[in-house]
Amino acid sequence: MRRLLLVALLATAALLAGCAGTPEHPDEIQATAGDGVPAATLMGEADIRFLQAMAAHTAQTVEIVRSAQGRIDDPEVKVLVDAIEVTEFDENVMVRAWLQAVDTDNAATGRAEIAGSATVDRGLAQLRGTPDAAVDAMLCELLGTHHRAVAELARSHGKAGTSPEVLTYAHRVDQSRTAGAETLDRLSSGDR
Repeated sequence: MRRLLLVALLATAALLAGCAGTPEHPDEIQATAGDGVPAATLMGEADIRFLQAMAAHTAQTVEIVRSAQGRIDDPEVKVLVDAIEVTEFDENVMVRAWLQAVDTDNAATGRAEIAGSATVDRGLAQLRGTPDAAVDAMLCELLGTHHRAVAELARSHGKAGTSPEVLTYAHRVDQSRTAGAETLDRLSSGDR
């Protein structure tokens, strides 16, 4: 339990520290994000589409996590889910700031239509109707599926993006969501 807590907290700290960097090329035109959010440079259309999808995905993840609050029994699942909520909430703030900085016609504040949103909506409805004794397994399954989809999205963006900061973010998302899905699968199976 303590090891998982330490790993979750270190992963969260590493992710947030990675978001606190500065652009490598200060002479390039930058989108100023303000409020302590690092700017992303030279965003192309693919970067903007990726960030719009990530804004929706991170908002969905926070909604999933919050829908199970107070119903999680397993302390390890609780610690991981708390770390996921904090990380994805902070990512959502950063992504929306990047989108607002490039003036994407208010796309940063609306819910983007993303692949799999209907699946998440069905999963949320099922989670909300799940008896308390089965919430941990259902939550791990739903979050694991969501994490795998986001990791795939991030890997795909690695081939199309142009902004160094957005590409770095996509790489971190791929790594963290892949590892998160594996941990959720392990917790769901009871393999400790």
